Amino acid sequence: LFTYKASSVGLFNYPILMAADILLYNATYVPVGDDQTQHLEFTRVIAQRMNSKFGELFIVPFEVRKQHELFARDQGLRIMDLQDSTKKMSKSDATGKGVIFLTDTPDQARKKIMSATTDSEELVLYDPKKRPGISNLIEILALLEKTIPEEVAKRYEGQTMYGPLKEELASKMALFLTDFQAELFKVSDDKLLKKLNDSEHEMNIVATETLLRVQKAVGLR
Repeated sequence: LFTYKASSVGLFNYPILMAADILLYNATYVPVGDDQTQHLEFTRVIAQRMNSKFGELFIVPFEVRKQHELFARDQGLRIMDLQDSTKKMSKSDATGKGVIFLTDTPDQARKKIMSATTDSEELVLYDPKKRPGISNLIEILALLEKTIPEEVAKRYEGQTMYGPLKEELASKMALFLTDFQAELFKVSDDKLLKKLNDSEHEMNIVATETLLRVQKAVGLR
C-alpha cells in the first residue's frame, strides 16, 4: 500500500517566483537565511542556462560563499526558537514565547530569554549539533557582541550553571532593543513613505527594462 501526502502548488512555484524576484532587479547580493540558500543556487542555475541559450539576459547573483563574505560572518543566518531549538525562530509562532520581536519591550525579551529551553546537561558548551539549546543562546549573544560564538563560549568554559549566560544575554538584548526602538522612534513617517515611493519608482524602471529584454529574447515581443 502507498500513502500519498498532498502538496500545495506553492511547493513547486515558490522557487521559481523567488528566482524571478531576484533576476528581475539584477541583484548580485541577496541577503537570505541559511534555509534559503538552495533557492539562491537554483536562481543562479536558471540565470546561467537562460544566458547560455539567449545571450546575456540576466546578471547572475554571487554564489553563497561570496554572499556570506558580505555578511562578514557565517553565523546568525538561522536563529532557533527559544522554546524549541529544533525549529528556527519565526514571526508566525502562535505563542510568541520562543521569538524575540523588535517591538518587544526589554522586560518581555528578558523573560523570554530567562525561560529559554537549554539542555538536560548543565555544562556550558558550544556544540550546535549535540547541544542546540545552549548553543543558540551563545550564538545570539555573539551576534549582539559582534564576535564569534567560540569567543563567547570561552568566557563560560567549565561553568555548570546557565543562569549567568542567560542574564548577560538578557541584559544585552534589553540594551539592543532600547537603542533600536529609540532610533526607530526618530524615523519620520513622511520621510519613510517618500523613500518607499522613490524606491518603488526606481525598481519599476529596472524591472520593466529586464522584462522587456527577456520577452524580446524569447519571442514574446
